[in-house]
Amino acid sequence: PDSDAAPHASSPSAKALPALQAALSLLAQSASEQDLPTGALYMVATPIGNRADFSVRALWVLAMADAIACEDTRHTRQLLQACGLDRSVPMLAVHQHNEAEAAAGVVERLQRGERVAYASDAGTPAVSDPGARLAAAVAAAGLRVVPLPGASSVTTVLSAAGVAATQAHKGQKGASAASSFVFEGFLPSKPGERRDAVARLAQQAHTVVLLEAPHRIAALADELATL
Repeated sequence: PDSDAAPHASSPSAKALPALQAALSLLAQSASEQDLPTGALYMVATPIGNRADFSVRALWVLAMADAIACEDTRHTRQLLQACGLDRSVPMLAVHQHNEAEAAAGVVERLQRGERVAYASDAGTPAVSDPGARLAAAVAAAGLRVVPLPGASSVTTVLSAAGVAATQAHKGQKGASAASSFVFEGFLPSKPGERRDAVARLAQQAHTVVLLEAPHRIAALADELATL
């Protein structure tokens, strides 16, 4: 979890702080030496609830961008301020309700040679978040889309799920069988459609990753119990 409290002088975190600051300084220097092409859209992954998960490269791109497109301008501005980046560049709202129209404005900026960074509210853009239409529109215009690796709820949950061991226990052979998965995102909200989706998942040979809102976790668990 995030914490604004300073570590006690004798705590392990306080002892590690100088080494961490030195490491961040070196990483910042490395990021500053990297080429950031103009006229390019940068897809920036943002933290999933813990801003310490921001990558140094992502922060560097956000610090250098001529404009920042984002799912929610207020959320992104607060996130940047919390990280010490109080930018005065244009903040462009690009979300699921205006993505196609707003993409045209981003393309115009790129054609003028600007660097535009896009960030969804949490995690990697275009993974059950806006960003896919924007990236497609930029590519269709013959312009460059640069992805930055970063926080992803999908790969985060897989890293702790023990999927390979579970599938090996079931008798599947080969690394590809043990590591393959299907990302379904959110199941339909209507009960009948959700039941049909769960029945379809029962026939799925691969590990399935779902997303769900916190207040519906219990109901989802009851529905998945049939599997």
